[in-house]
Amino acid sequence: MHRDLKPANIMLTSAGPRLLDFGIAALVDGTRLTMTGAGPGTLTYMAPEQFGEERVGTAADIWAWACCVVCAAHGASPFAATSTGAVIRRIVDTGPDLAALAAVHALDPALAAVVAHALTPDPAARPGDGATLLALLTARRPDGAADVRDEITRGWSTLRL
Repeated sequence: MHRDLKPANIMLTSAGPRLLDFGIAALVDGTRLTMTGAGPGTLTYMAPEQFGEERVGTAADIWAWACCVVCAAHGASPFAATSTGAVIRRIVDTGPDLAALAAVHALDPALAAVVAHALTPDPAARPGDGATLLALLTARRPDGAADVRDEITRGWSTLRL
């Protein structure tokens, strides 16, 4: 888990996007690397479960990925607001800014559908990992789907620790 996925931690290179600042908070096996009370991420990219008592897993990174896609299309996180309380309320209660989601839809309706799925409040209902997300991103895209899958997979392969 990265736990602080946000646009500032993504570098676009000629070889594709690369993640920076691996502020990994927990390994997949459950080993915790952050201390109680330590900041778990950047507020406007945090998933709802990061504000509760339940265990936070890879689905939180999937949520943050969706927020990054929206930011790329719209210019801001779909949960941006004028105060900390308003951001948390939007994340936990009211949902993303509809104009922000519309910006993604205007670029690519299929991508917008995956982003909306990734922003499902229940972490169990979101794509659970990168492989599932990749399958959704390349599904129903017969023209060039293999090329997209290969490009994304190649980029993710460089991130293995």
